[in-house]
Amino acid sequence: MNHSLRSREGQVMLLSMLVLGGILLGASTLAGLLMLYQIRQTSNASLSAQAIFAADTGIEWGLYCVVKIKPLDCASVPKPVMTNGTSFDVAFSPATSTPQDGYESMRSVAASARTSRAFQLFFEGATSTLP
Repeated sequence: MNHSLRSREGQVMLLSMLVLGGILLGASTLAGLLMLYQIRQTSNASLSAQAIFAADTGIEWGLYCVVKIKPLDCASVPKPVMTNGTSFDVAFSPATSTPQDGYESMRSVAASARTSRAFQLFFEGATSTLP
């Protein structure tokens, strides 16, 4: 009787070690996954800031086109090259009342890696048709 009791004690210890090992493995996997999400969120914050500054650059470039060039000729003017790998696109919306009113709004959409941000500027009255 004593011999069978000792062999069962060994089985219980082995089983409890396997259970504790599984719990520790599951907890460390969960902690690693949460850390991955936090690192990704931090990376996305910097990409978001880059995209915001690129969208602001697009608004500035669009205003330069409105004031100095004319928006229809903006396609012939090269956009500034962003050294951090971001890019922007500017689109003008014509005024709805009459064509001589100029433009109603301008929208700048910028992208940095997989993050996009946009700014929109609304013109009032004749300020959109500056010479």
